[in-house]
Amino acid sequence: MPDEWEVDWGFNPASASDKYLDRDNDGLKNYLEYKHNCFPSISDSDGDTMKDGWEVTYGLNPGSSSDKYADKDGDGLKNYLEYSKGTKPTKSDTDGDGLNDYKEIYTYRTSPTKFDTDGDGYGNGWEIANGYDPLNYNSKPAPPSDPIFFP
Repeated sequence: MPDEWEVDWGFNPASASDKYLDRDNDGLKNYLEYKHNCFPSISDSDGDTMKDGWEVTYGLNPGSSSDKYADKDGDGLKNYLEYSKGTKPTKSDTDGDGLNDYKEIYTYRTSPTKFDTDGDGYGNGWEIANGYDPLNYNSKPAPPSDPIFFP
């Protein structure tokens, strides 16, 4: 990082260790704040409601708010909603249960980050496809009536 930049942001140009600090707790070390043209004292440099580190992790631009309303993975959720809901803007089905994130949130009311929202051992997508309720633990196939015994 150039000394002038460090001085402007209150860092010590004589200290090499401050490049590994994350003053604003946005997930970006100071040297990455510099690399991505972010403000190391502001966790959301472009003011789009998504932290800089999260944007860099998912290939968004932390220096431009223009990606706030984009839908990188095409699942129907804008990037800022992916951030606020804890889903991945690069994966239309964050939890891999066969349902896209938008439908989980707004249609089925299941968790887009939990493969099995009700914890019954059956994935949300499977339950919906087979006529079960992914929000009800007791809505699942009955166990076999004849147990299998081994001699």
